[in-house]
Amino acid sequence: MRTICTILLLLSVFCNTVYAEYVVAKVIKVTDGDTVTMQYDDIVFKVRLYCIDAPEINQEYGQESKALLTHLTLNKEFTLELKDKDQYGRIVGVIYEPIDGLKKKNINLEMVRNGLAWAYDRCTVFEYMRSQYVARKKKLGLWQNAAPAKPWDYRRRN
Repeated sequence: MRTICTILLLLSVFCNTVYAEYVVAKVIKVTDGDTVTMQYDDIVFKVRLYCIDAPEINQEYGQESKALLTHLTLNKEFTLELKDKDQYGRIVGVIYEPIDGLKKKNINLEMVRNGLAWAYDRCTVFEYMRSQYVARKKKLGLWQNAAPAKPWDYRRRN
């Protein structure tokens, strides 16, 4: 019962707190390049990756973006940093993969580094914007296109 209460507290609207909340959960499904379904014990919930926006599935590089996120995450356990809840009821968070001791890999950032997701303009985390700049310079992923369509513009038009 205590575990259920804890996870419900974590999954409730927690964005008003100044402390980060973390939970270890397994990715059981990848919807697209910026959304996964995770499981903690018997609790299943959707997670929208914080600070990034991947191409839509039917958009150019949408399938590649989903394929990379699937490769990086499916059926693996991660530490999820809970950031917010979106208008669709999804958790917004950062997925970290343990690497070695205290080191961890930020999966959200990996999507940007590989050129298969945009860093949100309103994202205040410098590392995301810097990684997007580097991916663009190296012409990785969607940056192979001189003027790739931004996912938010694509959604508005379609």
